[in-house]
Amino acid sequence: MENKKILSNGVAYFCSSLLTQMVNLILIPLYTRNLSQQQYGQYDIILSIQQLLALGITLGVYSGMVRFYHEYDNKLELRNTAVNFSLLWGLAFILLTWAVNPWIYPHVFVQLSDSTHLFIPYVVMSSVLACHNLIYTSYYTMQFKALLASSIQIATVVFTLVYALYFFLVLKMGVLGILQAQLFGHLTVFVLLFLIHIRQYRFRLSIRKLRMMLGYGTGLMIGDVSAWVLSLSDRFLIKGFLNLSSVAVYSIGYKIGMLINPVFINPFMSVFTPFKYAMYKETAGPEQIRKMFRLYNFVGWLCVLGLSLFANIATQLVATEAYRDANYIIPIVAISYFLAGAADFYALGLHIARKMKLYSIIIITAALINVGCNLALIPLLGLYGSAIST
Repeated sequence: MENKKILSNGVAYFCSSLLTQMVNLILIPLYTRNLSQQQYGQYDIILSIQQLLALGITLGVYSGMVRFYHEYDNKLELRNTAVNFSLLWGLAFILLTWAVNPWIYPHVFVQLSDSTHLFIPYVVMSSVLACHNLIYTSYYTMQFKALLASSIQIATVVFTLVYALYFFLVLKMGVLGILQAQLFGHLTVFVLLFLIHIRQYRFRLSIRKLRMMLGYGTGLMIGDVSAWVLSLSDRFLIKGFLNLSSVAVYSIGYKIGMLINPVFINPFMSVFTPFKYAMYKETAGPEQIRKMFRLYNFVGWLCVLGLSLFANIATQLVATEAYRDANYIIPIVAISYFLAGAADFYALGLHIARKMKLYSIIIITAALINVGCNLALIPLLGLYGSAIST
């Protein structure tokens, strides 16, 4: 593995992630200054629901494609199989959502409006399109084509920003405008990707490859659901113990604290993921992976320190004075994400050996501890109790 290739890919992912996050940072003050705290809290609850539904929508097919990428010579057939399954399963999921939504949404959203019934369908459709786009992103990542992989992410957030400015600011559509902007952003990128790759596209499903990808991906699902509980279920507990305004404050602190993810951890893992699967069989593989781990620790702790020192300034930039309590949550969340990223190194052997049950047991244990701590600490410490639990 050439060091120059790793370095150039790392720089590309870093610049892409930084640009993507800058666009997202434009959206946060746009939302916090034009929505009430309760509305912003409701929006954050919707995002949590979206990430949970996305697990059932994707079934981890893109993770399976990444895992077996180096084990098949026909890469295009592997990708087309993942794409076709994603579209067929996603379409079925969308139709089911529209059918059952009238009975579900009144129980999910306490504050109902004329547009509330569209929230869940919009979230599901966005997730289906995002899964399709993620397959292409993962495909380019495994080929070490960082610029192409990054361009998909950048295009998505840029189109989302453009649509948000129109739906949210011009048409004043509120939370629905945000969700519609996300849907149209993913849809635009979906259409562009489909047209660009139409010559390579074949409507075929390799049952053997699909079985391998889904076997691996669904094996991760219990762990993924547990990871969702670990990262996002606290919103529902905060809402239950406190209120939606508290969810909004916690969300701002969480979003700033997790900046370590897009700025450092995601670019690093975008390089490390193809690197580890390409290197683990090599004689020098273990030592190379240890070097990557030392680099991760050094840069990661610097990021945690930076976020902690500038937490107050960051909160003032993206939100109003009503969100100032978010300052104290930021360092705790940053440390949480740093530790979660470090776990990717220790889980490598489990992924290679396909011991997904053991991996899931570890994540489930962490999720149960998280929920228990939330139940015990939120009544005592409020938002800070939830951050500590994470």
